[in-house]
Amino acid sequence: MLSLFRPHALWGLTAVGLLAVIWLLRRQQRIYTVSSRMLWEHLAPHTQTGLRLNRIQTPLLFFLELLIILLLVTAAAKPAILSADRFLPLTIVLDDSVSMRASDGQESFREKGIKQMEKILNSRAFRPVRFVLAGTEPKILSGISGRSEIAKKWQCYAPSARLDAALETAKEISGKHGLILVISDHGPLDNPDSRILWHAVGKPLANAGFVNGVRTSAGDKDRILLETANFSHQQIKTNLKMGEKVHSLTMEARGRKRMRFEVPENEGNPLAFQLPEDALAEDSRLVLFPPPAKKAGVEIRIVNPGLHALANRAVQASGLAHASATPDILFTDSRETRGANGRTWTVQMISEKNARAYKGPFVADDSHPLMKGIRLDGIVWACGKESQLPGNPVISIGDIPVLTDLRRPSGVHEIRMRMDIKQSTLPITPVWPELIWNLLHWRISELPGPEESNVRAGTSLFFVPEDTSVSVRLTLPDRTEQDVPLLDGKAFMQPQQPGVYTIKSGNRESRFAVNLFSPEESDLLACESGQWGNWNKEAAMGRDSLSLDWLFLLLALAGLALHLIMTTER
Repeated sequence: MLSLFRPHALWGLTAVGLLAVIWLLRRQQRIYTVSSRMLWEHLAPHTQTGLRLNRIQTPLLFFLELLIILLLVTAAAKPAILSADRFLPLTIVLDDSVSMRASDGQESFREKGIKQMEKILNSRAFRPVRFVLAGTEPKILSGISGRSEIAKKWQCYAPSARLDAALETAKEISGKHGLILVISDHGPLDNPDSRILWHAVGKPLANAGFVNGVRTSAGDKDRILLETANFSHQQIKTNLKMGEKVHSLTMEARGRKRMRFEVPENEGNPLAFQLPEDALAEDSRLVLFPPPAKKAGVEIRIVNPGLHALANRAVQASGLAHASATPDILFTDSRETRGANGRTWTVQMISEKNARAYKGPFVADDSHPLMKGIRLDGIVWACGKESQLPGNPVISIGDIPVLTDLRRPSGVHEIRMRMDIKQSTLPITPVWPELIWNLLHWRISELPGPEESNVRAGTSLFFVPEDTSVSVRLTLPDRTEQDVPLLDGKAFMQPQQPGVYTIKSGNRESRFAVNLFSPEESDLLACESGQWGNWNKEAAMGRDSLSLDWLFLLLALAGLALHLIMTTER
């Protein structure tokens, strides 16, 4: 495929018109027969040009001169033969952060970016064209069959944009000589190289929005903490709408405001908050559901009075459990570790005779859920010398396991702990209630339903279905639906679009809220417009082409030599 690296050199074709004018103004010659030139030699030499316009004459010299001009102009345009499968490859990096949805009242930054991208795509024949979304993690878009599809997949809901990581991904997939286009609402930190063209389509705008929101239960009331921020250079006075109530709100320039509310339990389920919409609508809305009411059903079936009291105090202090005849967790000191039903986890507390107290060394599996935040420094743990205990060791003293976890194929866990409470200091340290809290929280995370009821945009959460044989379907705030695959019996999600989600599995339906808490994206004062970098087409494609300018120059020199021969008088 033939391409011109310097198409602007084609302006040299205007010389063809100049050549035509010269030939139009040539004087026509008349032939006179004379006996001698002696009387004519003192006259001025004959010229072939003049002011009188004559009918153009087109001898062979005219076409030769025309050909020479065409050859020189073509050589100046640097023609080259390009490989058809690598003709102007382009990778487009799109800022997928939510600030791209900001609007100046006419159109959003995202809409400006789409127009800019279309303009560049229409300026040249790019092939292939690849797309990389720059969100919290780079994402390569696949299956783009038309330009209209990119507008559907480029939604701009990410709470941040890692443009540096997206650029590295673009460089990897575009090869050494591919071109890269960046569309963002911010300029680059460094000057881009010859392969990168950076277009910023943003604009500094004042904005105010929510940057934090928490709802917790406190007895018969729920407590709500809100934090708003004013990203402008002027004080603003506005109204905050909470359900049907309206509160006046004053925020200093570049300042933040914290507010606390108490609402009766289950009032406003969910409870919505609204600020007047401004440049960015996504941070002007906030929805908070009550905290999850999930608690673990616990039965304590321990004969030893000391162990029974120890387990009972820690379970009650956690606030994560309730008594149940069909428990989720069974505490026992019996050798029988099977629960009342097929989903009951068991915790077997073993009190050994002839126990010996140890100060360590402790070997712990810090990645295990039971060990979250646990430190065993200074603990005295008394146990027997038996080195065998069913399950994988979670805590060991040297080669002696004292806490193990055995996972059955059904997903049920059997936890065994060996300890003499009379010689151990563990029961009187904060480590013991922390250990029980970790156990209950871990079990609750495996119960059916969503992990959380209020989620920060871009964070991960999972949903546990009651029946893993049925599909899990997620309905987004914009009413679109998608199936969520199960991994190890859980549906993992990372929602970004703010609003209320509905997740359904079988006959069970749950809802949760996603809110945008990203001060970096809400602050639009640093947004800008401009262009940085310039594609060096020769550098980007020089190795994938065969230059032909030398051939056209040789042909032009041959034409000039021929012209000289034809015009030399003999």
